[in-house]
Amino acid sequence: MRRLNREIWGWALYDWANSAFAVSVLAVVLPFYFTTQLATSGMGPDGSLIDGVTLFGATIPGGTLWSWTVSFSMIFVVLSSPIIGAVADYAGKKKSFLVLFCVLGATTTGLMVLLGVGMWKLGILLFVLANVCFVGGNVVYNGLLVEVAPTEEDVAFVSGFGWALGYMASFLMLLLNVVLIMFEIPSEEWATRLSLLSVGVWWILFAIPTFLWVKERAQPKPLPEGQGLLTVGFSQLKNTLKKLPLFPQLLLFMGAFFLYN
Repeated sequence: MRRLNREIWGWALYDWANSAFAVSVLAVVLPFYFTTQLATSGMGPDGSLIDGVTLFGATIPGGTLWSWTVSFSMIFVVLSSPIIGAVADYAGKKKSFLVLFCVLGATTTGLMVLLGVGMWKLGILLFVLANVCFVGGNVVYNGLLVEVAPTEEDVAFVSGFGWALGYMASFLMLLLNVVLIMFEIPSEEWATRLSLLSVGVWWILFAIPTFLWVKERAQPKPLPEGQGLLTVGFSQLKNTLKKLPLFPQLLLFMGAFFLYN
């Protein structure tokens, strides 16, 4: 059986730390809270909240606004990820970037505790920032895997261990959030807000072992001639796409993964 050293535990615990965001903020708690409480425009005659907001003279339903918000954040992620990966690689500061994304992501997630009825603008801003930090951190985090795994043969084992911890953490965090919301602890309004705060606290708290135990092995690398930090990532992406037809199984996997998601 492979030995789990402290550095592997440190790397895997970041998956434990940020998987709470993937489930509670991306998938369950925030989408429901956003569509039912944040993206509303006053009270109706029956005392219930009016679904939807007025944007550019049109009334946008809460569910539609949430979908647009997620799409906008992912477009920003797609455009920024190659730059993030290249800067972290060539600057030799993967761990530093991971710390930065974690602190910013956890902070903006924790600030969601401030979101009350009708505060959809602040909700969009905090979510987009948190989601960009979540994905950007994962870009750097995945890049650390090959440095943490003792050998190339251990990469799959270490990766699987991190995924397993992540699934366990997301289940526990969601269970905690469901208990708070179902039993309205401490109240109906604050149960959801405290759930969002708990995700930010969980994220930064359990990432501490990653920052302490994972070593920064990356060394600064010279940029290719004629390339800058803002262009080298897209150049690498272009070269990768050109070579994909040489690996039909990988191409098939990526297509299936895209459709599955």
